[in-house]
Amino acid sequence: MIRVASKSFSDLADAEARLIRLFVHEPLLQAGAGGAEISEVMGKLVETSLPHMTPMFEYMHSRFLQQFAEQIQIENVQTGAVSSTRGHLDVAICFVDISGFTRYTEEAGVEKAFEQADQLRQDIQTTLPDSARMIKLTGDGAMIVGSEAAELARWAADFANRPDKIFRLRIGMDFGEALYRDGDYFGGAVNMAARVLNRADAEEALATESLKNQIKNRAAAGLRFQSIGKVRLKGFDDPVELYRIEPRG
Repeated sequence: MIRVASKSFSDLADAEARLIRLFVHEPLLQAGAGGAEISEVMGKLVETSLPHMTPMFEYMHSRFLQQFAEQIQIENVQTGAVSSTRGHLDVAICFVDISGFTRYTEEAGVEKAFEQADQLRQDIQTTLPDSARMIKLTGDGAMIVGSEAAELARWAADFANRPDKIFRLRIGMDFGEALYRDGDYFGGAVNMAARVLNRADAEEALATESLKNQIKNRAAAGLRFQSIGKVRLKGFDDPVELYRIEPRG
């Protein structure tokens, strides 16, 4: 827990320091302010903001802890599954990224590219089912983990083909055992999902047979899995059969 908190607070402090430099310190220097004036402004900024930070963090931690604890209780009741190895979880892994993002960055500029990536992050966070969570950003995409394979697969199929999207997406999925450490997931299922993503075309969600077999009643889930055949994936010796996930009907 200390390692996770340290990483989070380190990122927060780094962001605060850089924002102050970009939007307070540098503008003051450009305006011709001297060292004493800059120190005074910075001191007042810290003095007025710090008292509000602690209660805000306490509230946010309490609220999110309640939310995730309730979700885990729901998962335990629904699945009743116990991992065979301590510290491991059976989860659905999903990677999403923007197709053609490198070329878009070169053509439109880094600011526009950031706007696209940030919009993707917001869209993911506001549409994910309760049983799934975005674990981290991957530049032009994101890694998502879910406890309910059917719910996450349905989300992926819909998300890859939304009519109102402003960018073309690729999605890769797998289901399997993953090691949970320090707020992140590691293992073969994570590596497999990342390789499946690299095989997907724009506006396509692909999944492994393991993910497909985890969804017993695909018709009830509103899903259809269309085989695209066996393909070779980097880092894996044997060909892997992949399936295109589509909304049924």
